[in-house]
Amino acid sequence: MKKKQKILNTMNTEEVTLDDFQKTAKQYFSNLAITWNSGNFSILVASNDKQNFEEFINAMDSPYIPEEYQYLFGLPIQLIRKARIEFRRHGHDS
Repeated sequence: MKKKQKILNTMNTEEVTLDDFQKTAKQYFSNLAITWNSGNFSILVASNDKQNFEEFINAMDSPYIPEEYQYLFGLPIQLIRKARIEFRRHGHDS
């Protein structure tokens, strides 16, 4: 039990929040978006090149996340800037 408690305490105290990550990322990137999220795990995409940022995300399929594990809706969610991004629909090339 001590090992489990130590791991959970370390995870809790060492975890970076999305707000903290966003504040730091703003210092280095002009575009940032969340493309996947489940619980306290997220995938973020960041770039200083708006066109590459848009093309990369727009080429992605929307993630398969079972509804019971979805904590953020409306992905992708932009955290910095407002590029034109959206996932392509599954099975459709663009």
